[in-house]
Amino acid sequence: MQLISFVGLLDIFNLIFAVLTLLFAIYFFIVLLKDLKYFGWPYLFTFWGMLDLTIIILLILLIITAVIREIAVHIKLPGLVQNIDDDKYGSFDMLALTQKLFYGILGVILILCWIKVIKFFAMC
Repeated sequence: MQLISFVGLLDIFNLIFAVLTLLFAIYFFIVLLKDLKYFGWPYLFTFWGMLDLTIIILLILLIITAVIREIAVHIKLPGLVQNIDDDKYGSFDMLALTQKLFYGILGVILILCWIKVIKFFAMC
């Protein structure tokens, strides 16, 4: 894992998928609004409605975590690198915590999205 993102060709590829994730979140939110308009508020109290709402909330948290991680890298990393002495180590705890949180949220989102995909193919 790189701390400074989007510097090489593979990083541009990752940036494209980050933008696609953002577009997926917006699309998923629009679909939820359409379902709410069609089925009404009781839709949120069904299993699939709660699943949709959970995915949207987790996607928003994922985006916020990614932004916090990028800001933390650009603010803290230069200071950590400049303050390295022979007897002192830089503390990368905040960066590691945000990355761990990011991957945890991403894993839960993937599991929930796979449940929705399986439901979709079961209905076909």
